[in-house]
Amino acid sequence: MQTRSQKMIRCLPELRRYAHALLGSRQSGDGQLRVMLEALLQSPGELAGRHDLRRELFKYFHAVVHTLQLPFDRAADGEEPEERRLRDAVAALPLRGREVLLLTSLSGFDAEQVAEILGISKLGVERALATARDQIRRHLSARVLIVDDQKREGARIEQIVEKLGHAVVGVVPSGREAAEAARERQAEIVLADLHGQDRARAEGHLRSAVGAPVVSVQKTHPRRSRGQRAGARGGARRQVTARDIGDAITDALTAPSALKVNVLRG
Repeated sequence: MQTRSQKMIRCLPELRRYAHALLGSRQSGDGQLRVMLEALLQSPGELAGRHDLRRELFKYFHAVVHTLQLPFDRAADGEEPEERRLRDAVAALPLRGREVLLLTSLSGFDAEQVAEILGISKLGVERALATARDQIRRHLSARVLIVDDQKREGARIEQIVEKLGHAVVGVVPSGREAAEAARERQAEIVLADLHGQDRARAEGHLRSAVGAPVVSVQKTHPRRSRGQRAGARGGARRQVTARDIGDAITDALTAPSALKVNVLRG
């Protein structure tokens, strides 16, 4: 069984990556992580007995960051144009907006967990997240490849993506065509809406073959579909909305280096 110290050490790389994104550079992020660890060494009882150590580490880190009120570091060099574009979009957000967006899209916490980490209400998190995503959309546009084995649905998603201000570089019917198309057309995001029993396998192949974030946009209701007997597994397929797609693209763009996989399922 792992000791508490070993569990904490396992959490630190993820917290370090988050600190870099939140504060704008490795230097700033590492500096504040060091301050947090020094404070924790002086008061080791701060996290004693906590059940969810990962969440409590993030919470303690934010207590330190808010005490110091640090600005976003814009001085990074050697970035690709896409990285610079993302940095500028994130830098334009207020600190609270950056925190909520990155805790959600980069670290994978849900709204209730983010509320606990930041010490605010769940409603406050949801409002801050919606505002941050809208602001990111105004700053960013992406080259999007759509994978859909139903022609009509592919055309509908294409219209949504274009209305959101992104460029659709193609619509292909399967993962087999997607890998080559994504490379040739320099796709930055791949939206996959696949169906049938082999959907999970096809999505898995896409993620291993495509050098860009792959976003699954299939969503289901937990309730039974019409004609489905009581007790049967699964749910009724729900049509994906423009908000679903917009949020997924924004989340993927805020963590491109991690090739974040966003699965929109209810």
